[in-house]
Amino acid sequence: MKVELVLYEDTHFVLKSFSRQAIIENEARRVEVVDERDLLKATSFPNLNRLVQTTKDDDWLCLLLELAEGLDAVSLLRAYKRLDSDLVKLILLQVRPIPN
Repeated sequence: MKVELVLYEDTHFVLKSFSRQAIIENEARRVEVVDERDLLKATSFPNLNRLVQTTKDDDWLCLLLELAEGLDAVSLLRAYKRLDSDLVKLILLQVRPIPN
């Protein structure tokens, strides 16, 4: 999986790209990716990235997400343009839910 910050028409988005070969070879990974896509498609919450578009080619399955400003990952993404999936997991595990 790759996570990249992309710019389109003066708007930043997050592009999550998954290797189609890796998804084909690993049934559990395929289920995770499909579940993530379906969940993002079905939800609209203020602190979750909204799914804007999905696309695929021969090599990649991509999820284009709204950029959720204010998270630590945003600064890193701007600085490095790509983040390793293990680093993203570490950041997300440290995010605390906003109290009601």
